[in-house]
Amino acid sequence: MDNSNERSRLLRTIRAIVRQEVIHYLQQQENDTTETVQVEPCHHSHPNSWAIFGEPEPVKGDQNTLKKERPRALPGWSQPYRPEFNGLESTPYLPTQNK
Repeated sequence: MDNSNERSRLLRTIRAIVRQEVIHYLQQQENDTTETVQVEPCHHSHPNSWAIFGEPEPVKGDQNTLKKERPRALPGWSQPYRPEFNGLESTPYLPTQNK
């Protein structure tokens, strides 16, 4: 009997603490929403540059020189290796075992 009284008293205390924390949190959120937020424009971005519709234009500057093809590591290989899959067969069926 003594254990159930302690448990109920502990539950009431926990509920009271949680209730106080929720009230404090809601009041803090309410205060945060009433404050005005000033948004500064980004000086490094160009306005409306992400929504340009029309013909694509190459990037101005030295960007195209960065995309030159690098020499291959092995000079005898002119193209990437592409294996032939003609001789491969499907694997045999193996039933699963119950564990």
